[in-house]
Amino acid sequence: MITDTEKYRRELLTALRLRDVDADRIGEVLAEVDSHVAETGEDPREAFGAPADYARVIGDGVRGLSERERRTRNAGHALMGGLVGAVSVLGIMAVVRGDETALGMPAWLTLALGLLGAVLGIVLLAVRARVVRDPRTGRPVDPSQRWFAPVVLAGYAVVLAACAGLAAML
Repeated sequence: MITDTEKYRRELLTALRLRDVDADRIGEVLAEVDSHVAETGEDPREAFGAPADYARVIGDGVRGLSERERRTRNAGHALMGGLVGAVSVLGIMAVVRGDETALGMPAWLTLALGLLGAVLGIVLLAVRARVVRDPRTGRPVDPSQRWFAPVVLAGYAVVLAACAGLAAML
């Protein structure tokens, strides 16, 4: 069962990440909340306010991305993801069907470029999403972060396998 403090920490973690607060600072803030709650027994919402409001206070002075910059970055990620996905799908379908070429180059090369682009993109996203650690223990605050790259790679493999199966049926 999730306690109110755990729920508050998760909401605060999300709010701080959305404000592009540095991972080390996020760890410090969460440790401060934990310490205060442990020492006083006070509810974190009463002590610090709503997570989004407290994140706004912490995030003031932090030069994060503007809304326009964030939208541009997200659009770039989506565009590159779509391009890499399309190249991968065209490559796998051409290889499975036995086609010589795809996109004007050997089918195997098209597939290899798609795979390389996907792995590189996933690794770059995983590296960019720095792990938030508790400064007292050095342990990750959110253990689910370590599963990001494997889960996304597995999803990518499932989509490619489905495309290969579809290509084999055609």
